[in-house]
Amino acid sequence: EHDLMFSSMFASFSLVLVLVGMLGLASTVTTNVLERTKEIGILRTIGATGARLFKMIQMEGLIFVLLSWFFSIIAAVPLTLLFNGMLENILKIQSLAFIFDIQSVFVWLAIIVGTGSAACCFPAYKALTINTKEAIQTL
Repeated sequence: EHDLMFSSMFASFSLVLVLVGMLGLASTVTTNVLERTKEIGILRTIGATGARLFKMIQMEGLIFVLLSWFFSIIAAVPLTLLFNGMLENILKIQSLAFIFDIQSVFVWLAIIVGTGSAACCFPAYKALTINTKEAIQTL
């Protein structure tokens, strides 16, 4: 019964983290696109297609996603053990089962790659709407 309660609680936390992560990634990539307006204008001038720019922005977002996934795996085990011990002390229960499920690691990867790609769609679209002439006028 406790395991189901904690699983539900942590699944809820995970959902909130995914949503916050999507907002953070979208904000970061949008800022990156706005700061690189001139560069995008130059790329468009030398022949970069909309599809290529879209793919470039998506790949930059994917790099952020993969780095966050990698570092979260490194931090997950010690933090989980720490919080497990704290919950045992607070709730005065025997022992919470700690299971490192490699399948869950890759499910999480699939979830964040999907949501990361979705979060990068707006910034990538924003890059496509940059007026080439206006972007390079200030050079």
